[in-house]
Amino acid sequence: MQIKELGCVQTSSVNSQLKIKGIGTVRLKNKYGEFLLNNVLYIPELVVNLLSVRCLILDDYVVQFNKNSFDILKNDEIKMSGNYVGNLPSLEFENREHSSHLSSAEFLHKSLGHVSYHRLRKKLGIPLKIVNNCESCAVSKITKASFKSVHKPASRPFEEIHLDLMGPIWPPSHQNHRFILTIVDSCTRFCAAIPIKLKSDVAETVSFLVDVEAKRLGYFPTTIHSDRGSEFLNSSLSKYCLSHLIKQRTSDAYTPQQNSLAERFNQSIIESMRTVLEDSGIERKYWNKIAKKSPFELFKGRTLPLSYFYPLGNRVSFLIQPEQSFSKLKPKGKLGRLIGYSNELQSYRILLDEGKIVETKNVKFLEYTPPDSKSSDWDISIEEESSQHHLPEETVPQEEKTWPQTSFQNPLSFPKMCEFSENAPLL
Repeated sequence: MQIKELGCVQTSSVNSQLKIKGIGTVRLKNKYGEFLLNNVLYIPELVVNLLSVRCLILDDYVVQFNKNSFDILKNDEIKMSGNYVGNLPSLEFENREHSSHLSSAEFLHKSLGHVSYHRLRKKLGIPLKIVNNCESCAVSKITKASFKSVHKPASRPFEEIHLDLMGPIWPPSHQNHRFILTIVDSCTRFCAAIPIKLKSDVAETVSFLVDVEAKRLGYFPTTIHSDRGSEFLNSSLSKYCLSHLIKQRTSDAYTPQQNSLAERFNQSIIESMRTVLEDSGIERKYWNKIAKKSPFELFKGRTLPLSYFYPLGNRVSFLIQPEQSFSKLKPKGKLGRLIGYSNELQSYRILLDEGKIVETKNVKFLEYTPPDSKSSDWDISIEEESSQHHLPEETVPQEEKTWPQTSFQNPLSFPKMCEFSENAPLL
């Protein structure tokens, strides 16, 4: 080969040229035998060997492209054959030159700060064979695996439910609730937020809810997904699941992403509670009344006009029941503030100035004005177990630990879990 300056070749990259150091004939050998390539350019800066189809044809070669491979013939004899790498035809030769070119590509990869081979290919404007054996890149650029579900998605409501527990929440509610049990249906994405008093109430609450829904729908869930907390992995809940052939599936330690349905709802519900309490001025001890949600459209099969809903904290007057009025000269109503809606959205839930909560549909809404001074204790905080605000279970009398611990008093008033929605009106 003649070695001398013979000009440059232009690459597809902008303002990029490679110097030609020589030109000559190269003898190659493969499984078909030996053959010659004429007018071969020697370009040291080129990190891969390129073969021109036009030059082959001018040298009396015939190139036959097939669907998955191609052949290069001369005098009806196959001289070379190859496959496609991506969309580019590629030839393989077992010789030193090939190894040195791979080393050159790896050398550039290391010299440019372990830049990706895709960026090298884009910068140089030439195809590069990607080498994935850089150990430094393997240990330094490793990232977390995506959390795409490998489980078959649920095909019907209540087939798979996701559980999580928020708390302890400070301050406790006016009914001494300190936790929120969140339940999300995997199929419909409908959600429930259930205030409870103690962690030990989780098993009883879940089993009660599952029994109610199973009786309504005619089947039990096949899977219950939760984290590895002791409130979910205990003998009581395990025996219940075993007796009803329910599979308990848990997330890996320190991997809340595997229970992302419940985790996202947790964030939504706590942010919603904080926002409503801040805007309405309602004391934060009533957070358990704000946490529960239910979509009326699914509950009754029809919608309510938007005029039915008012901002929480709106001042109202409501009619006193006739038997509660002993004089025709006394006022027929009382004043209070809207704090939510009944479970079936049939009436409004009103907080009286003296702290009592009543449900009635006989209300008149006064003109809404933001509270003059918002409650200074509006913020809801979730404390660690070791927090000074954590109330020990012994502070709750033993007789109060019987069902119900939530605000739902019996199965008839218990809302349907599969009919809870994150985007529903607040109850």
